Amino acid sequence: MSGLASILSPLAVKLVDRRLKTQLGLFGQIIERTDVPARTDLGDEVVPADYKAVLYGEQQGNCNGCRYHFQYRNLAVDHIHPRTKGGTNHAHNLQLLCTSCNSMKGVGTQEALVAKLKQQGLLN
Repeated sequence: MSGLASILSPLAVKLVDRRLKTQLGLFGQIIERTDVPARTDLGDEVVPADYKAVLYGEQQGNCNGCRYHFQYRNLAVDHIHPRTKGGTNHAHNLQLLCTSCNSMKGVGTQEALVAKLKQQGLLN
């Protein structure tokens, strides 16, 4: 119920809980959680700044936005799914973007960045 509790009023949660218990006999006591459990299936998080060299090798020095090649110092570690929107510091959520693409992406999504680049004719 915790997922629904975030969009339903407390009274609605109470009424649904009562109906599930009494009328349908489906559940005993329902425990409502307000915290978000930490995911354990993603592996350890990395320190983005320390992971930059690995990303540079994986991406062969290319920006993951415009696809141009840049020197190491001109690329910034970026969260594919922004931390402000629930993204993590796990390796699969990190990429390198040039300063221009990083600025253009801001706290938006990678998909939005690619769409902007295509719209501006900077990406096929």
